[in-house]
Amino acid sequence: MTVPRSQWERSVFVDSSAFFALLDRSDRRHAASSRVFAELAQERRPLVSSNLVIAETYTMLRRGAGHAIANRWLSTLKLTLAFETPADHERVSDLLSRYDDKAFSYTDAASFVLMERLNVPTAFTFDADFRQYGLVVVPPTGT
Repeated sequence: MTVPRSQWERSVFVDSSAFFALLDRSDRRHAASSRVFAELAQERRPLVSSNLVIAETYTMLRRGAGHAIANRWLSTLKLTLAFETPADHERVSDLLSRYDDKAFSYTDAASFVLMERLNVPTAFTFDADFRQYGLVVVPPTGT
């Protein structure tokens, strides 16, 4: 008998780079982002992201496409939203101190910590920092 995987273990953490590529048709990764979002939906993989990623994406979308489009995107999001805890903040601070040779943003480091805490094994991102940290990433490199 096999034990069913938990919702978190089947989940995929969505980074702002995946959202940006999907929302900007002129982005060179738009087709890849559209394809991966469709595949994840077809596989019924639960999507999760953080309030920090959503804030980052909203801000960039509002600046580039305007208030109405940013609000429409925000109101149609269908995913689980994870929030950083005080303990997560401490881990992010420690992680950023340890990896002084990397250019990890606070949001990326918080994403790594949240993925580890929630046991989310996969990130949907085009940001090389997730691979550098050692996380499983879709789409594969070069897509």
